[in-house]
Amino acid sequence: MVLEDPILTSVVFVGDPGVGKSTLHNALGGKFNHGFSAVYGMAVGEPQEVPCHDRRLLLVDMPGIRDHKAPGDRMLGGSAIDRHLEKLHETLNNGQHYVVFLVIKPRLDGAIEISDLALMKYFLDSIEHGPRIGVILTQIKPAILAAANDKLRMALQRIDPDLNLVAHNHLALCRHVGMFNKEDCERVQRFVLSFEPKQVRVRRMASNELERVTRKLSILPKGTVHAQLDQEASGRDNGATRRSPHFPSPMEKSPQSHGSTKTVQRPFSFRFGDIFHRTKSSSDPTAGHIPSHPQLVDDTSPRIILIGNTGRGKSTILNALGGRFVTGYSDDRETASSTANVLLDGKQFQLVDIPGARVSEEEGYSRYFLSLYSELNNRSHLYLIFVVITTRNGRVDVFDLAMASLLHDFMETGPSVGFIFNMVGKEQMDVIQHQKYYHAVLKRFSSEERSMLESKRHLVLMDHEDEFSKDERKSVQQHVLSFTPSTVRVADRDKSLVKLEANHIQNLLHQYARCL
Repeated sequence: MVLEDPILTSVVFVGDPGVGKSTLHNALGGKFNHGFSAVYGMAVGEPQEVPCHDRRLLLVDMPGIRDHKAPGDRMLGGSAIDRHLEKLHETLNNGQHYVVFLVIKPRLDGAIEISDLALMKYFLDSIEHGPRIGVILTQIKPAILAAANDKLRMALQRIDPDLNLVAHNHLALCRHVGMFNKEDCERVQRFVLSFEPKQVRVRRMASNELERVTRKLSILPKGTVHAQLDQEASGRDNGATRRSPHFPSPMEKSPQSHGSTKTVQRPFSFRFGDIFHRTKSSSDPTAGHIPSHPQLVDDTSPRIILIGNTGRGKSTILNALGGRFVTGYSDDRETASSTANVLLDGKQFQLVDIPGARVSEEEGYSRYFLSLYSELNNRSHLYLIFVVITTRNGRVDVFDLAMASLLHDFMETGPSVGFIFNMVGKEQMDVIQHQKYYHAVLKRFSSEERSMLESKRHLVLMDHEDEFSKDERKSVQQHVLSFTPSTVRVADRDKSLVKLEANHIQNLLHQYARCL
């Protein structure tokens, strides 16, 4: 039945920059600018009234909340966020009937970023009256669709356990290029039209309050890491033998019956606050990888390490260098680390696969820091180090910049650190390869007196499914071999941990966003 004079329903999508809000509006019949913007968010258009089945919709395109530096906006940091929150407040309190949706782009492993979780909670807590809020997940790789759905349910249990404000069902949309296909457009329309519009009343929102919620969700309890380390160190001192706090050698000698020795690859794992050496042979199916060249036994060969958050494709890149590491999303990969010996251009290297920091978990950065510190705190090894970055709709993820700064802050000397942009959409390749974009990524570090971050060379890899093509593997190898390995000197561990426990990472996130 078509209504003769249907009520005008205003549609608002709330989310951070680059999650696809304008594209969702266009799936409802809008004609907003959308797509890639390397440094700035897309310009927000005027509301558009469109017919959709038996309803009339007013599509209200809102700016990304954390778009710290929008076109024509001279305000930076909190001031810009305050402006966007104020616009959202004024829009929703204008007396019209609204349906409101939170739009989230999950991480590449399906998890919800702390920043998105905080925005969800803060916005829901600010609502005094209104309709049920819908949640839309966008730009999901099909392989992690189930994981993304599960992670969202876990996140909602944390911020709205009784689902008093959020609808029980959510919409999950796989990756797209530009526009949704016809089927996805229909899904978006059916989902939006299933919500009953109501007048909304929300409290005034502010950036400092949003930051407070973010800190509360991600704060590391003071002293937790140190207490754990002290307890474990005490246990080692009281034991018969004391394990070295340094990164263990992945190669051991095991006796054979005929008196000779056999080299066995020993995988290792990271536990919270400590490094321990697993006594598993390389044939163990739970070891995490098969050594590419087990006959190579020289432990002095340069080590190749990729720095990055979980789900950035680090293991896949290492496999392009000859490794056979487990790839893809898995909850139990959090503590699984391993090595492989490979030959590149006739030279011997060790690949070290360190699990990424899970930024959506408490203590994620500190645990990762301890793992990384224990590996790099060894002056007898040479290293090649690379930071792996992915993008959110083509825009650099500030959590990846925070990871680069974590390395930059505690590594006093070492090799030039390279950048690898991974899983870049085809339509974004040319823009990201342009030097101006890369310089924008490094802008935060340009004021430093010293910087080991390479400012001239970077590698851009197109989106892929678990493995690279032959040409891409060659590009990875050439990029890695263009760097010169060097020893590393790291800063004091305890001082670095204090900075992490004081929410240093969260402060860095705001600094980086001001640079982009």
